[in-house]
Amino acid sequence: MSRNVKLKDIKFPCHIKNDILKREHLEFSSIKIIPNMQYIKVEFHSVFKFNLNSIRRELDIYLFTKENENIDEYPFQLFIRQNITGKIDFKLNAHMTKNAGDIIKFNNMVSLWSEEGLRRLRIHDINCEVLTIVPDKIDVDKIDYVETLKKIMDKVELGTDEIPYINSDELINRIGESKLYLSDRVYCESFISDVRKELIKEQTNISILLKREDSKIIFSRRIGVLPFLVDLDFLNVKPCNKEGKAVLKKILKREIPLILEKFIFDSTPEDYFKELISIFEKEKIPFSAALCKLFTAKGDRPTGKCFMEISKVSEGYWNKHQNITFIIKYADDDINKSIQLNDLIVSEDFINAIPLMQLNENKYLENLAFACYLNKDYKLSLDYCKRAISNNILSITHFTKGLVYLAEQNFEEAYKSYMNGIYLIKNDIWYPVIRNNINIGINNGQIINDDNVKSLINTIELYRRRNHAKLIKNCFCGSKKRYYQCHGKEYIL
Repeated sequence: MSRNVKLKDIKFPCHIKNDILKREHLEFSSIKIIPNMQYIKVEFHSVFKFNLNSIRRELDIYLFTKENENIDEYPFQLFIRQNITGKIDFKLNAHMTKNAGDIIKFNNMVSLWSEEGLRRLRIHDINCEVLTIVPDKIDVDKIDYVETLKKIMDKVELGTDEIPYINSDELINRIGESKLYLSDRVYCESFISDVRKELIKEQTNISILLKREDSKIIFSRRIGVLPFLVDLDFLNVKPCNKEGKAVLKKILKREIPLILEKFIFDSTPEDYFKELISIFEKEKIPFSAALCKLFTAKGDRPTGKCFMEISKVSEGYWNKHQNITFIIKYADDDINKSIQLNDLIVSEDFINAIPLMQLNENKYLENLAFACYLNKDYKLSLDYCKRAISNNILSITHFTKGLVYLAEQNFEEAYKSYMNGIYLIKNDIWYPVIRNNINIGINNGQIINDDNVKSLINTIELYRRRNHAKLIKNCFCGSKKRYYQCHGKEYIL
């Protein structure tokens, strides 16, 4: 017999509170929540963990909202959806968990719920109890193969938590048929060996998070497992120093984690979250489609950012696996500053952009070096130049160094800086920009147009007109040594 329970003081996370809780109470029937009025369509996803008091028949669900915790500690999923008629579907599942130990725990909870009923269910977010309900009994199919496999693994003394999630009907049937032989240790060891051989050897676990401006997690969704390790060749990065080459090598070997970030445009972060979920549910090659969406996003006014965190590969008893998490974040103060900074750089207002660029110096070293030169802060400009060149020997700040030294009338160092840049960087990148920048410096009074400056401009034109490859065969200093055996020694990759 079904019964309805009226609830008061229901607390939902604030991002949906204003949308669906414009009423005094909700009616609860079975595991569906029926609101009374103002029906607004909404969806809510979250991963969670739980504690179960089987004696008191109380269940506490904890939503993943803590920034300092690992999403892998929240292996279960909660879904709330309100349709246009006002009905809210409330579902819990363990479909996307990575191991059967979690399924055992989940099924124990569901068994208690369906056979004896719960006296109380509490759902918590980071700061408060979100929802308290007292549900009727529900019917859930039990997954017997998990318990059987647990007994087999106990027989061969393997940890329960390492049991992989198995979705092959053939394997499940074999486990079911093995019940007659549980007492035979040799059989159990052979069976575990067979299962291990048949399981997918490489897995990539995909999750998607949506965060508020203050980085609090709004929605969290486990997408599932790709039956392979994601190929990282899509990075297509060409390092410009030895350290960069070493880091890229470790990344491609999946020995260290990697974070990529891109602005998102047009759609709201919440819509972007749903679009990513749809890609992984519907596309035949979902990861490639998700990458395409991430890297082709263009626009003038970002609505937020999407970060893709790729973990290093871990190797367990059963298989190798890595985690990839898409983190979508609403436009916060940092993102708004990035938008403001982008506008200043596009308009070439470099001096006013200096304070904003200094908030993320390593990203804007080249622009900072040039901006500080324009601002006549030559010491700081040189410091940024040296740091930029240290990160990338092909940095255009070789020429910014030259501008600074010309302004300081240190022609010897200016000449070396310009020639290093000319030898290292393709001429279609630096010409005619470096010549024009010198002329601008002359016109605004930063550079004195003496014979040394005129000679340097003539040299720039000479290297532009003649065959670049032949001209840089030997070092510019006249030593008759090859450039990389002379002044270019420190720039060999």
